[in-house]
Amino acid sequence: MRGFIAGLLLGLIAGVMLAMIDIGGRSIPHGTTGNGILRGAKSAPTVQWRFTSLFPQFMPHAGARVQSIVRSLNNSTDGRVTLKVFEPGQLVDALDTFDAVASGVLDAAFTSASYWGEKSPVFEMFGGIPFGPDINTLIAWFNTGGGHRFYNELYHSFNIHAVVCGVNGSTGGWFTNEIKKVEDFKDLKLAVVGLPARVAEVFGAKPITMAPSDLSGAFRSHQISGAIVISPADDKSLNFYRQTAYYYFPGWSRQSGFLDLMINLDKWKALEPQLKERVETVCAANVAASLSEGESLHFDALKDLILEGVKVQRWPAVMIADLHTAWVHVSNTLSRSNPLFREVTGSLKRFRDDRSIWRDLRSVDGDHAPTR
Repeated sequence: MRGFIAGLLLGLIAGVMLAMIDIGGRSIPHGTTGNGILRGAKSAPTVQWRFTSLFPQFMPHAGARVQSIVRSLNNSTDGRVTLKVFEPGQLVDALDTFDAVASGVLDAAFTSASYWGEKSPVFEMFGGIPFGPDINTLIAWFNTGGGHRFYNELYHSFNIHAVVCGVNGSTGGWFTNEIKKVEDFKDLKLAVVGLPARVAEVFGAKPITMAPSDLSGAFRSHQISGAIVISPADDKSLNFYRQTAYYYFPGWSRQSGFLDLMINLDKWKALEPQLKERVETVCAANVAASLSEGESLHFDALKDLILEGVKVQRWPAVMIADLHTAWVHVSNTLSRSNPLFREVTGSLKRFRDDRSIWRDLRSVDGDHAPTR
């Protein structure tokens, strides 16, 4: 166990510190927002959007991205774009956010596409893929391998324009009882969304879709016995550790995923080009911040959770193999029934396979690491 914890903490430290992030064609040095580009334009029309998030602002990772978007948009546009913030569930039910933005009830929202699988399973790919790519590969495919085109076309078909405005890393699984084999998933009430929910369902789990703010209460009332949700820092803020004992890694359910700023398409089209650039630039900075800050936050949170007595464990190897087999089955089934899912999956697979030689060459694995 000592070796596992040490390896886990080292893995959390070895983050992806990117000096420049380019999401959807906008690049910005980490930590800048380009303030002042619109100075002198204060007499121009202003825009105030009704805005909400799936993630409460008290969450130190995903919630902090909400605060950053609000602050940076106001500053970088000299107040020409401001957001009137509603907490999750305040204006519309958190799980109705997608429809609210599409219809114009809300103008914008900060969300994860993992929640919108009923619209299309392709959304779930952008939120996080079981046994999927690391964040470097995901961003590279999105920017240079065709991912952005799929993303735009999918969201636009629902009258939404989306901008990648944050990232999620690997996620662990919280359980009230020890999980030793896939059979332990049978009849388990599990809070999980997206493609991982489809995998867990193969083994008889009962996936339940819940907004993050509802999860702690669901554990207390025994509505759920497990949750595979976000990441250590945000999970800690939701107090899972007070109701559960076991926290499982590695994150087979997601290695990386995007957090999206959804904007009503008509509202997006009405923006001046300069303001659109400001939105994209703010989101590029937000992605960079979520990468760098997330690594530190999750490391610190994991240490605190261990000190609180949480049993951090590794999924059994046989179970990981069974979960991977189930994921292949789920992916193949969706590919047969959904042509767009098949096309997007094929695009990402080709991109990963083509670049596997470089990934292997650049990495130092355990066999080649120095022993002293």
